[in-house]
Amino acid sequence: MNRKLIWLNLLLVAILGAAGYQWRESSRKAAELNAAVINQRPRPQQVPIHVPAQAVPPVQAANYLPAAQQLLFSKDRNPDEIIDVKPPDPPKPVPPFPAAFGVISMFGDTTVLLAEAGKTEQKGYRVGEKVGPFLISKLSQDDITLEWEDKTFTKALADLKPKEAPPQQQAAAAPAAPPQQPVNKNPPTNPDAVKKMTEATPGLPGIDTGAGDMLVCAPGDSSPAGTVQGGWRKVVTKGPFGATCRWVKAGQ
Repeated sequence: MNRKLIWLNLLLVAILGAAGYQWRESSRKAAELNAAVINQRPRPQQVPIHVPAQAVPPVQAANYLPAAQQLLFSKDRNPDEIIDVKPPDPPKPVPPFPAAFGVISMFGDTTVLLAEAGKTEQKGYRVGEKVGPFLISKLSQDDITLEWEDKTFTKALADLKPKEAPPQQQAAAAPAAPPQQPVNKNPPTNPDAVKKMTEATPGLPGIDTGAGDMLVCAPGDSSPAGTVQGGWRKVVTKGPFGATCRWVKAGQ
């Protein structure tokens, strides 16, 4: 028993000796490494050359055009937008103008005799009245101003006279049957009334129609314009349909 303890003790001593030797070697190597590091001279390192970065170009919208053209959520990916332009409606044609047959100017009021286009019935019109689609805005002895929608037309009354049909059209329009003799169904005219309307009123240079301050020239009155007779002065007004003759008070 004592012999086994002795051997065990010897083994422990050998292990301790080996461990001490290893520790001593490790310490020596570490000291040598530290000394080598401390005594080592530093090596100069090459500093890299600084290259400045390139300037960033400004942002341009044209550079992003492909992204906009290839947008999947766009209704039309074609950059050339097609606009459906509807041509404007053609202007509405101006309706035919009425035909003019004469002008009546009495007591400061002017009336024009007109017939609508395509009709033969004549009627007197004044300023503010409508003849067919036209509104009469101005009227004088020579001209007439007509308004239609947003347009204004000034026409000479002489230009609105009805044009006579060519002889060929008149012959074609004539009935094939022989014309019948017209029959006058009106009662005979009173000779005194006819004489009153065709001869000057006794004591006056013209025909008294009841106007008071104006007389109508009698047929065959050849006195010149400006003649003064019995306190009356003769006035002759020329228009597109001829001269209008009347007698007014000399002081007017």
